[in-house]
Amino acid sequence: MLSKMSQKLSSFFMPDVSEEDREVYNYSFETLLATLLNLVVLCVLAAITRTFWESLLFIIGFVPLRSLSGGYHAKTHFRCLLTLLLAYVVFWTTITFVPVVAFPWISIISAVISIILVLLLSPIDDSNKPMDEKEKRYFRARSRIAILIYAIIISAGACLSPARKEFISLALGVLPVALSLAVAKLRSFCGLTA
Repeated sequence: MLSKMSQKLSSFFMPDVSEEDREVYNYSFETLLATLLNLVVLCVLAAITRTFWESLLFIIGFVPLRSLSGGYHAKTHFRCLLTLLLAYVVFWTTITFVPVVAFPWISIISAVISIILVLLLSPIDDSNKPMDEKEKRYFRARSRIAILIYAIIISAGACLSPARKEFISLALGVLPVALSLAVAKLRSFCGLTA
């Protein structure tokens, strides 16, 4: 469905392009539509669960680090959405049902796991968008800076305001990205494709 919509948008906005460029535009529109769909679904879930602020912090942890570090890519947009929904359900369940006294521990453990995985594994490119060595160095440096900033904010917040949901929300947005790196590396090691 997204593929057909992206082709129509590409044809509408760029009617006179070569076939090679058409593929690039189709892919770009498809990626944009998939991202917008994911954000709309998360916004709807945030409204339903009445966790807008916490969900926003989850997204702030997830999206920038994901774009810098890469990680596991599902075969279809639907599977990608399901993976994101799984991460969101774990996030929402944790901030809703886990006792507040556990928030600092979960936040700090999530930050430590994330630091280790991002420092060791990032970036992992996608077969649709392979990186050259210069790009890998760029994204490795940026993802390392980002995870260190996230970890400092998460750890400081968990220690200074242990009962607040903001810091665990950020930690639970960063953690799935780090775990995605581990999954992608494991799949690559085992010779599996997404």
